[in-house]
Amino acid sequence: MVEGESVRRVLCVRNLSSKAYVLRIDCADMPFEPGQHIALGVYGDPDIREYSIYSSPGAPYLEVLITETDPGMVSRKLRRLSSGDCVLVNGPYGFFTLPENRDCRVLAVATGSGIAPFHSMNGAYPDLDLLVLHGIREEAEAYEREDYRQYLSCTSRADDGDFHGRVTDYLQGNEVDADAYVYLCGNCEMIYAAYDLLQEKGIAPEKIKTEVYF
Repeated sequence: MVEGESVRRVLCVRNLSSKAYVLRIDCADMPFEPGQHIALGVYGDPDIREYSIYSSPGAPYLEVLITETDPGMVSRKLRRLSSGDCVLVNGPYGFFTLPENRDCRVLAVATGSGIAPFHSMNGAYPDLDLLVLHGIREEAEAYEREDYRQYLSCTSRADDGDFHGRVTDYLQGNEVDADAYVYLCGNCEMIYAAYDLLQEKGIAPEKIKTEVYF
């Protein structure tokens, strides 16, 4: 094994939809900061992928939010695991973390399962002024929205969300606090477009952090 690599056991798989699920792992002793990610795969299998941590530090387990993709070999293999099965975990990695001074407003913009790091942040810091703007196709993909203190769904294929349209449409038509820190996590097209919009609205580049989900 390499440094930072460990074999862990699956505690459960929690299905959220036909495509999305939460994998819970016996990994409570791994220190991490909300916003970081791990590399994860089925033990003994050469395929491994990176997933943002969904749970918060201090929980008696570690969770990742996964959406099955096509071909999505790793995401499909992980979903078929049962309690007691082994996975290989590397990490944690990354610097998609909050500033040391968290007495600030944070706007978190996500698409799909890119909401995972914000779920971790939301649970870790109950006093954090965090608004989550979540781009999804329909409200059924607003996974566990009740966990968030401030959450707004932007649905692109149905009008059942809080806002009908993409997250970039919402940003285009609404004011953004120029003093806020903005975190963008999701597909690269959203990140590029949102980054440009935020700069047009006066958000300084040093206050914008990005994490691309492919």
